[in-house]
Amino acid sequence: MEGIGYGEGLDEGETVEFDTEETDKGLSAINVQRTGAAGAY
Repeated sequence: MEGIGYGEGLDEGETVEFDTEETDKGLSAINVQRTGAAGAY
């Protein structure tokens, strides 16, 4: 995930945008980017 360092993750309520691709195991999220802070609606 872009903009996320080792050991970091998303906070509850944080929003993201992503694309999907078909793999042998089904859909996978790719190009994941943060779009908003938690609580920003």
